[in-house]
Amino acid sequence: MTGEGEKRREGLDGLVGWRKIVAATVVLSGICVQPTYAAQDGGSGQSQYYVEIKDPSILVGRYHFQEEELAIDVDLNGDHTALYTVSADGGQGGIRAEGLWRVDGEDIHIYNDPRPGRLDRAEPSTIDPGVTLAVVATQPDGSPAEGLALTWRGATGPSSMSAGRYTAATNERQISGTVSILRLSDGKKLASFTAGPGLPNRHRFIYRQIPSDPFDIKAAALDARAEMIMVEAGSAGAPLHRVRD
Repeated sequence: MTGEGEKRREGLDGLVGWRKIVAATVVLSGICVQPTYAAQDGGSGQSQYYVEIKDPSILVGRYHFQEEELAIDVDLNGDHTALYTVSADGGQGGIRAEGLWRVDGEDIHIYNDPRPGRLDRAEPSTIDPGVTLAVVATQPDGSPAEGLALTWRGATGPSSMSAGRYTAATNERQISGTVSILRLSDGKKLASFTAGPGLPNRHRFIYRQIPSDPFDIKAAALDARAEMIMVEAGSAGAPLHRVRD
């Protein structure tokens, strides 16, 4: 893994307890295999090849690995959010990595958004008879928040917030229903509110961009039904079985 991939992989070092988990994986010898080899499939022996999953929905579910005091769990959710947790030493050491997942050929990537952010309300919303809708977003220092847009049901597309502002005059069509504030770069929804006659129509937010270390944990399916996946664990891989209810 090189370039940006190395940078995202190295971000794992910033996760709490990561080095301890790697050490635990080495000490508990024999529980992990090199990620270039798959575990046994239906008793036919080892396969040297992972399975490319054409339909990502097949992967949705929870996967678990347990050996002595080391446990690894992976949740691949239907909305493509993901949770990767590792615990060791009876719960005294561990990591928890929340992020997203995607499929790229045979590879399953569990990764985080290196540009997280959120919108917090700066003050209670009010009713302003002078406008149909007014939304203001600023940085914590008061400067305009850039790269945001509004959208709502029936809109022809996102409406950009120029210099962190969006205003609809009283002679413009009334917006009713859920209004979402998006980040234009990737369409991520950061906040929402309900608009309509008699409801607050002036909203002010503070846009907080939260720094985080990027990570990219690799995994791969070991069979066509994804009953087992191999997940990166330190310098090797652990075979996780699908958890059935």
